[in-house]
Amino acid sequence: MAEKEFNLNYFFYPSSVAVIGASKNPNKIGGIIINNLVKSGYKGKIYPVNIKCGEEYNEIAGLKCYKTILDIPDTVDTAVIVVPARFVPDVVEDCGKKGIKSLIIISSGFAETGKEGKKLQDKVIEIAKKHGIRIIGPNTLGIVNTNHNLNLWFGMPIRLKGKISFISQSGAIADGLFGVAQDEGIGFNIVVSLGNRADVDEADLMLYLKDDSFTRVIGIYLEGLPPGAGRRFLEALKETSTVKPVVVLKGGRSIAGSRATLSHTASMAGSYEVYVSAIKQFDGIPVESMEEFLDTLKAFVYIDRYKSTQKRIAIITNSGGLGILAADAAESLGLSIPEFPRSVQEEIMKVIPPFGNPMNPVDITAQGTPEDQYKMYSEVFKIVNDPSLVDGIIVIVEGSYPYELMKAIKDALVKEIAPNRRLPVIVCWFGALSDIRDLVKDVEKSGLPVYMYPERAVKVMKNILY
Repeated sequence: MAEKEFNLNYFFYPSSVAVIGASKNPNKIGGIIINNLVKSGYKGKIYPVNIKCGEEYNEIAGLKCYKTILDIPDTVDTAVIVVPARFVPDVVEDCGKKGIKSLIIISSGFAETGKEGKKLQDKVIEIAKKHGIRIIGPNTLGIVNTNHNLNLWFGMPIRLKGKISFISQSGAIADGLFGVAQDEGIGFNIVVSLGNRADVDEADLMLYLKDDSFTRVIGIYLEGLPPGAGRRFLEALKETSTVKPVVVLKGGRSIAGSRATLSHTASMAGSYEVYVSAIKQFDGIPVESMEEFLDTLKAFVYIDRYKSTQKRIAIITNSGGLGILAADAAESLGLSIPEFPRSVQEEIMKVIPPFGNPMNPVDITAQGTPEDQYKMYSEVFKIVNDPSLVDGIIVIVEGSYPYELMKAIKDALVKEIAPNRRLPVIVCWFGALSDIRDLVKDVEKSGLPVYMYPERAVKVMKNILY
């Protein structure tokens, strides 16, 4: 089989799915997966498979079940395997006879356990290749495609759909981030827990997601790469990054983290510095924490990458202190906060109070009526929204009370700033979220990502500019 020509649509857009090892016990992995699939609203055919079917029971999750995959009378596109590792080779052989195109092997006990497990894994892959089958896993949490109502994992249910696709070597990080993101109102599209990635890997998935119309940005949690896989990963990264952003969080930077990587997913961690340098060289976006990872993914839902050699930032704020913190963070990350020319400062001083600061950061102060604040934010933005002056703008809002004042600032962001931006614009709104949640939602609906702290907003801006 020409592996790289295989259409991964069978994984993410199957017309029929079998769950081999489906369980009537909703607390077992096989029970969680079959119930997740049924409850996700998937419109295709679902076939539970368990060796006990026809003897102890005839249904699982309200669906007719089958003793083996070969007993299913219809065509099956994709199968999820949730049986003990020692049975997996025979199950894969049966799937090959059935003509199944793609397998998601949840079962653990393979290369991550040592030499014997690696031998078993190699045997599974050999059988799969013989039949032209592609495999995600083994030792995977599974996959999700929210835009196809497809939940094939034993993790969080689907609550939101979105434009972020996420590839993770760690099932727990895939599940946890998927849940945290949904709590924060951030929807994902495709999520893949790769596990041992004995077959389908990051390069395959990047190239697939590059052309996926529902995916606007790709995130990768990477622990390490097996020997010989680095070049293909970087080539896929380069090709994909010309179409959409790829954000990479690399685990295993410490000695202890590198040691844990080997036992976790049977990967060699390698030098953290080498990985980060290579990712940058091939136009990927490396980040250093899960917070920065999710913040950056969220931003790219709204904003495109922006080519910039000078990385000049304008900061507009109603709080001098927050403006100072943002400027400190920006310069520490290699961004420039240029003092505006005198002519620009004179234009700004026509709009803000005489005790404001027009230099950059621009402190419009917190003085004035709601109408005054609306005008100051709008007019100062209009002045600095100029690619000859800066490459990006961070708008800082402090406060959550009085509500009418905050609403006026929100209106300026939504009505004046969002539709007229010529540059990347990020908002930092520092206040009691319980009082301004609806205002923040309106700002993000207008296409401006919002962050609580100035340091987070600055890190995201750094990642947008390249």
